[in-house]
Amino acid sequence: MMQPGTAFDPNEVRACILAGGQSSRMGRDKADVLLGGRSLLKIAQDTVSELGIRNPVIAEDVVPKCGPLGGIITALEQTKAERIVFLPCDMPFIGAELIRDVISVARNTIHGACAWHDKLACFPMCFNRAAESDIRAHYDSQQFSLQKLVKRLELTAVRSTVPEKELFNINTEEDLRLARTLLPT
Repeated sequence: MMQPGTAFDPNEVRACILAGGQSSRMGRDKADVLLGGRSLLKIAQDTVSELGIRNPVIAEDVVPKCGPLGGIITALEQTKAERIVFLPCDMPFIGAELIRDVISVARNTIHGACAWHDKLACFPMCFNRAAESDIRAHYDSQQFSLQKLVKRLELTAVRSTVPEKELFNINTEEDLRLARTLLPT
């Protein structure tokens, strides 16, 4: 695993923050939601910045209405980096160490790696360029499920040893209220 503070070569790895969802359960744009005085988008950007990785924000997908898969395809079109690590703006507790670990594991795989929790693949996810044609085929077959994509690509699971709250996802106002209780005081 890489040492804390180690920067990544921008030709090798980029980060992509997914912020283009419809936020239908939240009822407002989640990227702009404030938590601890910062927007969810800013929290994600700050976390990625700790790693020295350039991080475009995907706010409009080239293939709309297919969930996170649209952002993944958009990022593949917008960068030529060998690896792209994805995290959504609505998971504010993901730490730089977990992202670093997922990227490090992805380096030693064909298609990539992702965090894994309770038998489910979850963000952060890192896709290697070698996965691009399979990702497109997944989309072309009208398969939008990330879980099915992870199985198709046989992404390597990174079992998190970090606190479970790092994988906490804010989808509703109730989730936001809970997230506020999880903030350090």
